[in-house]
Amino acid sequence: MIEFERIRVKNFMSYGNVVTEVPLKQGKVLVHGKNGHGKSSIWLDGITYALYGKPFRKINIPQLINSINQKDCWVEVDFFANQKNYTVKRGMKPGKFEIWENGVLLKQEAAAKDYQGYLEKQILKINHKTFTQVLILGSAAFTPFMQQSGPTRREIIEDILDIGVFSKMQRLLRDRVTATREALSTVDLKIEFAKKESTAQKKLIDTLEAKKEEYLHTLQEQKDGLRKRLAEEKAVLDTLEDSYDQAVASLEEFDTNAFEDMYQSLAQEKRDLRAIQDKVDKIVLLDTCPTCHQLVSDDHKHGVQTKLTTDIAVSTPKIESLEEEIAKLKAIKDSRDLQTEAIAGYLADIRVQKGEVNSLEIQITNTDTQIAQHAESSTVDVKAEKNKLKDLAQNALKLLETKAELLQEKAVQEVSVILLKDTGIKASIVKEYLPILNKLINKYLMEFDFFVNFELDETFTETIKSRGRDAFSYASFSEGEKKRIDLAILLSFRYIASMKNSAKVNLIVADEIDGGLDDFSKEKFVELITGLDCHAWVISHVIAGTELANHFEKSAEITKVGDFSCVNMREE
Repeated sequence: MIEFERIRVKNFMSYGNVVTEVPLKQGKVLVHGKNGHGKSSIWLDGITYALYGKPFRKINIPQLINSINQKDCWVEVDFFANQKNYTVKRGMKPGKFEIWENGVLLKQEAAAKDYQGYLEKQILKINHKTFTQVLILGSAAFTPFMQQSGPTRREIIEDILDIGVFSKMQRLLRDRVTATREALSTVDLKIEFAKKESTAQKKLIDTLEAKKEEYLHTLQEQKDGLRKRLAEEKAVLDTLEDSYDQAVASLEEFDTNAFEDMYQSLAQEKRDLRAIQDKVDKIVLLDTCPTCHQLVSDDHKHGVQTKLTTDIAVSTPKIESLEEEIAKLKAIKDSRDLQTEAIAGYLADIRVQKGEVNSLEIQITNTDTQIAQHAESSTVDVKAEKNKLKDLAQNALKLLETKAELLQEKAVQEVSVILLKDTGIKASIVKEYLPILNKLINKYLMEFDFFVNFELDETFTETIKSRGRDAFSYASFSEGEKKRIDLAILLSFRYIASMKNSAKVNLIVADEIDGGLDDFSKEKFVELITGLDCHAWVISHVIAGTELANHFEKSAEITKVGDFSCVNMREE
């Protein structure tokens, strides 16, 4: 509940530079005065401007500033709500908007819009439209409930029934549903991408493993080829070694020293033979002995020749025999040399073959190393890619878990959407209170001697019936009848608000409600409004001292002193 304490204005509309203060807890007060003196300015425009930043009537905000002083315009409203005392100050030239809570200024850290939102949602807990429907009666600027649009009617009744929170929840839920839908769409895209990533990763692993196996197969084939060549080369080596062994085993014995001795003997024999022949040749020609210088006789020559011829005859067979032996030995030597040469060839071939075998063995060893290294490195590569695949799988699992959570949240939201629809919880609450509201409206209509059956349905569309007549609408009534319907609805709203303690205020302002009402209805309205448990300010052309004015405890006469309005309170 909001309990208004007082209002202060300065340079507001027709009120001037002197602060005008009006205590609002005054009981039942008749506000009267001439047109244009400012009867409506404080109670209609002043309160709504202070609380909502806009006047009640259709007045441009700059026109709220006193046209003479043209500056330092402000309005202050004191009230009690939520177990706290508040003062709201708002003004122009200079601009001002302050909220004081228990004497402490609430810091305006955000934008003015958020500051205003805090005032309406956290302190007043009632919006402008509903506030005017509960606080203000009548007035040419007042748009009665029955002239409001369907959505606005719903908004007003929801605020009065204190179920507007469900509409707020519905708006918030709508945003959450959108966010959840977008999150689901995003996670579906991520899941699809994760699937493609996993498929690509599996293909990569398969490719790596295939390449590994292919390369290892190639290396194994290379190794097998080397082994085959090694076996062939070893077989060749074995053959060479066998041939070598056989050549060595078949190598003929040969005494080189004996051959040399025989060759030397032959040479010596040949030298000796030539020496004998030389002697023979010399002796034939010799006439004088070189030693004694005596003449050599023919007999002597013949005797020497004979002896030498005998020596030659002895030496020649020896030479022939030696030559035959040497020829045999040379044949043996030549054969042995050929064998030795062949053996040397075998040895050379064996060395080459051993080198080839060693080379093949080294190649096989290197191939084994390559196989081992590639097997290890490729295994590491594949393992790394499998770890990546594992990470992708874990990420996909998390995404699926997230999707499951989102789907669960979506399911809850879908149920909540159904509950928060106009046909859901709110409809149930409205359905509960509609009979009470309709009963109250018809009760107040009867108070005004207006005998019709008025009923609002769950869409807040009216059905009005009277005896002997078909159903008809609000628009079909006269202005006076409409006024009575409007008053009955507003009084019913205030009663419901007091029950819910939602849009309840300790103040009601009636502006020119006597227009369009007959004397009976005016009298009845005054009786009803003065019977309410609130402070009532009735703005009227009724003159103090009249029969109708006698229903009020006090009066407030609005006059003008010079160009400025002032309020004169009087006890009746």
